[in-house]
Amino acid sequence: MREIKKILVSICILFVLFSLYLNSVWNNYLFTPFNFVEDDITVGNWKDYKEPIQFDLSNIDEGWKTKTIENTNDIKYIIKELKRSNYSIEENINEEGTHFVLTLRRVGKIDNETDGVLLQFKGSTNGIINVNNQKEKYMTESLKDYIKQELSD
Repeated sequence: MREIKKILVSICILFVLFSLYLNSVWNNYLFTPFNFVEDDITVGNWKDYKEPIQFDLSNIDEGWKTKTIENTNDIKYIIKELKRSNYSIEENINEEGTHFVLTLRRVGKIDNETDGVLLQFKGSTNGIINVNNQKEKYMTESLKDYIKQELSD
């Protein structure tokens, strides 16, 4: 009976410690080890995406006028929509519209990093965006509308 009690107490302690660890991860990182997928949008390790982070949306056509997006839900929305976007199969795509650069960076003191840049994508409001590995995607309509709205504010 005593052995069972010790085992149950040990299991409860481990459960509490694991719960505290998960809570810390969920509150301090954009991704967890369970929901991070490395692909042409998100590269590196889930631990690289430690908050605080921000997207800088720079309008190239207006002298790199930059708007900062700090809301975590907006950041997750942008990444989710980029992942949902379809790959382009055409070459020499017309990149008319307003040209922009979308840069995800860590804010504050960065260990062993020069500028904290995590991701960077170049695109235009016609819907084309260059992602990692020299690939192009057609932005979803909702992401295109979101980018246009943010650039016009």
